[in-house]
Amino acid sequence: VDDQKSAVSNVVGSQEIGELPVNGRRFDSFVLLTPGVTSDGTFGLVTFRGMAGGNSFLTDGADTTNQFFNEAPGRTRIRSQISQDAVQEFQVIAAGYLPEFGRASGGVVNTVTKGGTNQLHGSAFWYFRNRTLNARDRYASFNPPETQYQSGASLGGAIKKDKLFYFASTEILRRNFPIAASYARPGVVDSGHFLGCGAPATAAQCAAIDSILTRQYGQVARRADSENFFAKLDWHPTDRDTISASANYLRFISPNGLQSAAALNTGAAVGSNADSTVRDRYGRLLWTRVVTNNILNEARFGFFKDRQYDDISVGLTPSFGYLTLTVNGATNLGAANQYPRLNPSELRFQYADTLSVTVGRHATKFGIDVSNTRDVTDQTINRYGTYTYGTVTAFAQDFSGNTSQAKRWQTFSQAFGTPRVDETVREWGLFAQDQFRATSRLTLNYGIRYDVAQLPQPTIVNPDYRQTAQIPGYRGGVAPRLGFAYSLGKDRRTVLRAGWGLFTGRYGTGIINSLFLNNGTYRKSISYTGTNATDNAAGPVWPNRLSASDKVPGTIDITFASPTWRPPYAQNGDITLEREIAKNNTLAVSYLYNRGFQLTTIRDLNIGALGPVVTYTIQDGAGKAVGTYATPTYRTTNRVDTRYRHINQVENGAKSWYDGLAVDFRGQAKRELSYRVSYTWSHAID
Repeated sequence: VDDQKSAVSNVVGSQEIGELPVNGRRFDSFVLLTPGVTSDGTFGLVTFRGMAGGNSFLTDGADTTNQFFNEAPGRTRIRSQISQDAVQEFQVIAAGYLPEFGRASGGVVNTVTKGGTNQLHGSAFWYFRNRTLNARDRYASFNPPETQYQSGASLGGAIKKDKLFYFASTEILRRNFPIAASYARPGVVDSGHFLGCGAPATAAQCAAIDSILTRQYGQVARRADSENFFAKLDWHPTDRDTISASANYLRFISPNGLQSAAALNTGAAVGSNADSTVRDRYGRLLWTRVVTNNILNEARFGFFKDRQYDDISVGLTPSFGYLTLTVNGATNLGAANQYPRLNPSELRFQYADTLSVTVGRHATKFGIDVSNTRDVTDQTINRYGTYTYGTVTAFAQDFSGNTSQAKRWQTFSQAFGTPRVDETVREWGLFAQDQFRATSRLTLNYGIRYDVAQLPQPTIVNPDYRQTAQIPGYRGGVAPRLGFAYSLGKDRRTVLRAGWGLFTGRYGTGIINSLFLNNGTYRKSISYTGTNATDNAAGPVWPNRLSASDKVPGTIDITFASPTWRPPYAQNGDITLEREIAKNNTLAVSYLYNRGFQLTTIRDLNIGALGPVVTYTIQDGAGKAVGTYATPTYRTTNRVDTRYRHINQVENGAKSWYDGLAVDFRGQAKRELSYRVSYTWSHAID
C-alpha cells in the first residue's frame, strides 16, 4: 500500500499489457481498468469523473494530445499510435493529480516506452484473422469477406555496456474488410425502389429516381493498412547525466474506411464515406542532470505532428456529382458534404524544465512548460450544396423531365468562402509542488499551477458584428491542489488518503477554428426555404449549385465568442480508504467528487418572440399518422436581426455534477496468477 500518494491513479504494467487479451492490440483500452473512468460513446473515447473531453495524453511526459479535438493522436480511427511492444507501462491519473500535470480538466494518461538494457532482448509476432469464425451482422444479408494480417517485432540492447542503449519496434497491419451495404427507410425506400411516388409526377419520372439507389446495395470495397515504427536511444555520458531520445512514426491509409461498421443499412457506406488517412510523427529529447546529491534537473523537448486527411471516395460518387441529397427524411442518397478535408494538420513544439529539490522531509518540484501548437485546416463543409425534398414525388419531378425548370425542393443550402485556416496557440505553464513527510504516518502533497494561453485573432472580420474581431483570452488559470495520505493501525497496512484541487482545461483549437470560419464573412453558409418566394427565386434548379455571389439577406449564419468566454475547469476531490487485506492483496474504496464549471455552450442570440401554435402529426415507423402534437414555435419573421438566420454566441453556459463510489480489489496468487476487480457506481448531471 502506497502511503505517500494522494491521487486516484493506476499503473498498467508490462505484464498486464503483454498478457491480457485486447482486441486489435489496442493497449490503451486498459485505461478502463481505472475506477472513475468509463467509455464516452462507442468510438473509443473515455471520460474521467463525468467530464467529457478535457483529457491530457502524454508519451514519456511529452504532450501528444490532439488539441483540435482534445483526443489522443489519430483520434479513434486508428487502433493505436504506438506499438504495444514498445510500451513499458502507462499511467492513468483519474483525480487529485499534482500541479506538475496540467492542461486537463479530465484525466491524464501517460504512456511510458521501453528502453534497451545490457542484455539483448526482443520479440516478434504475427496474427491472422478471416471471416470463417465471424458471425453474420444482423443488418447484412451476407457475411462479407475479411482478412487481416498484423505483424511486428522489437529489439533492444546495448551499443556500449552501461553507457549507450537502444530499442526499436515496428508493427504492420494489412486489413481487407468490405462493407455489406444496403438501404432501408420504411415508407420511403424498400428493396431498391422509392415508395410513395405518384401524380403529378409521371410514371417515367418515378421510375427514373430508382437509378440512384443501385449503388446502395452490395459489397463496398474497404481497406485499412498501417505501418508503425518506434526507436529510442538512452545515453549515460557521466554518472550524473542521462540523455534520452525517441521518435515514433505512424502511417494509416484506409480507402472507403471512414465508416468502420461491418454492415450498414442506412446508406452511409456510400453516402457518408470517404478515404481516410492519418499520419502521426512525434519525438522527445530528455536530459536529466543530477546537479547535487539532493537536486535533480530534467529538461525536455517534444515534437508532435498529427495530420488527418479525408478525401472524396471517387468510386462512390453518385451520377449527379457531389451534391448531398435527402428525400422525405431518407439521408445519404447523395455524396457526403464534408470532403475533401484536412482536419487538422497539427504541429506542436514543447519545452519543459523541472527542478527537483529534496531537503529533509520535503521533496519539492518547480517547473515551467511552454507549448506552441499550430493547426491548419482546409475544408468547406457543404461546398457542393445540399438539396432536401419533402416528398418523393417532388424529387421525381425535379430529377428528370423538368422542362419548366421548376424548383420543388424543401430547402437548399451551400457554403462559400476561404477553406483554409492557419492558427497558432501558445501556452505557458508554471507550477510548484511539495511532498512533505510530516510524520512517519502522515504525508502532505500540496502545490499550485498557473496556465495562460495566447490566442490567435481573426484577420477577416464581419463589420456588422465587431465581436467577430476578437477571441478573448483568459489569464486567471490559477489552480491550487492539496492532498494527504495517512497510515492507520499498528501494522500500517491501511491508508486513508484524500485530495482536492482545481483543474483547468485547455483551449480547444477546433472551437477557435470555428470562430475564424463562421463569422459570416470568412465563410458564408447560405440556406434557402422553398416555400419562401424570394428564397425559391434565388435558389438553383436541380442538380445545379450556386456561385459565391448568389445570396439574399437572412440566409447566413454567424458565430462569435462571448467577451467572457474562457476554458472550462473542474473542482474535484476524493477520499480513499485502502487496506492490504492479505499479502499482495489490497482493497480500496473511494468516494469521487467532481464539479465542472464554465463548460462551453452555444446560444442563438437571434431568436425572437414565440410565434403561433403549430400542430405536428406524429407518425409510426411505417409512416402512419398515430397522433398530433401542438406547440408554439419560433419564426424566422420574428428574428432580432433579419439580415442573418442564426447569430450564435460561444459562451460558458453549463455545469456538471459527478459523484461516484469506486471499489478496487487487486492481488496476486503465487507467481502465476494476478487479478483485479473494480466497480464504479456514479451519478452525473450536466
